[in-house]
Amino acid sequence: MKYILTGLLAVALANGASAQNGLIITPGAQLTMSGNATLTLQNANLVNNGTFEPGNGSVRMTGTAAGNISGNNPAAFFNLLIANSAGIQLQNNISIINQLDLAGMFHANNFGISLGTNASIINETELHRITDITGNTGHATTRRNFASPLVSINPGNLGVEFVNAPALGNTTITRYASVFVQNGSSSGRIKRYYNIEPANNSSLNASVRFYYFDAELNGVDEATAILWKSTNNGQSWTTMQPDARNTTLNYLQKDGVDDFSLWTIGGANLNSPLPVVLTSFNAECKQEGAHLVWSTAMEQNSHVFIVEKSKDGFSWNEVGVIDAKGTAADYKFNDKEAGTAYYRLKQVDVDGTFTYSKIIRSDCEIKKITVMLYPNPASEYTELVFNSDKAFNTTIHVITNNGQVVKQLQTPVQQGNNKIRINLPGLSSGTYIIRINHEELNISKTFIKQ
Repeated sequence: MKYILTGLLAVALANGASAQNGLIITPGAQLTMSGNATLTLQNANLVNNGTFEPGNGSVRMTGTAAGNISGNNPAAFFNLLIANSAGIQLQNNISIINQLDLAGMFHANNFGISLGTNASIINETELHRITDITGNTGHATTRRNFASPLVSINPGNLGVEFVNAPALGNTTITRYASVFVQNGSSSGRIKRYYNIEPANNSSLNASVRFYYFDAELNGVDEATAILWKSTNNGQSWTTMQPDARNTTLNYLQKDGVDDFSLWTIGGANLNSPLPVVLTSFNAECKQEGAHLVWSTAMEQNSHVFIVEKSKDGFSWNEVGVIDAKGTAADYKFNDKEAGTAYYRLKQVDVDGTFTYSKIIRSDCEIKKITVMLYPNPASEYTELVFNSDKAFNTTIHVITNNGQVVKQLQTPVQQGNNKIRINLPGLSSGTYIIRINHEELNISKTFIKQ
């Protein structure tokens, strides 16, 4: 099945349309843009499950409702305009042959934007740029053959300008759109880092400018910021004092660069000991929702852990505060609302400085448990019937209306169906509550004793 687009096509959906709506190229289908055809997707997604041939055409993603580019197959674009005021999110890798025009936010979402040998990013600004969330590796990259010396060249407008450099040969330049996270810390460095991999990578004596946006500073003071370089994939960093800086044009320049690798911009204490060393952070699904657990190997001047939650990985809300213990410790927090969500920890020190943990995703749902109690009303006994996901030992309490515990029963709970008999001799007539309060299971059921 083949479709050819030769002129103008607009796909428009109402604001708030679901993520399933938009232009969907089904498996086995092919959409070909002939000549300079233009495809406008207003408040609509592009889902490529088939074949998309861009020709020399332009795809425009406009509107006010957030959209995405997704599908089983990566999409290639000749010209792509991002002009949606609510932003467009990647849900697969894409490639650009000619131009990526940014008039809106483009969320990489852990995916890659590959720029062809003649492709470039245009109109990128503080408010219209490529971005990603902390801990992700969303990026834009290009691979080019620099067979001649470079003078004032910014390949693909990625933000690395070779003021002067010798012929580098086949070179891959990748700009990551988030903070480089080291040992669980994202503080002290900007929300951008570069990996430069040239074939010729020794005795270069190059001059290079590294650009950034103010919105990417992440608390770093641009007036005193310095360059940092890592040759071991970010395990450790070496100070590279800039030879020039421009806080209006937003760049730091380094002269006499002999080789390239991983580079970022940060404060002066990038390698200083972390006040909190987080060794683990995970979410477990419990009967009442998402159970977050984390551990620290060291804490120095730690104050609190703020638990933050997000539905989309971009907008965050505080859902809990846990006091720090000041030493290596284990922590837990239960989110009873649960649902599909992202979580991160804001580790706040006593002086108010803070760092963020990695981001984790949870699909925990609040479990609906059917509990039966019969006979009810009861005279000699009643039986509690329910289902449990796990086996454990617990205590059943029989409680009066005024909160007095009149009976306790130690009992094992089996995985699967349970029927537990509770004998009632000696209890006065009246209304009682049978309660199980355990981290794996919470039950509260009222019955009448005759």
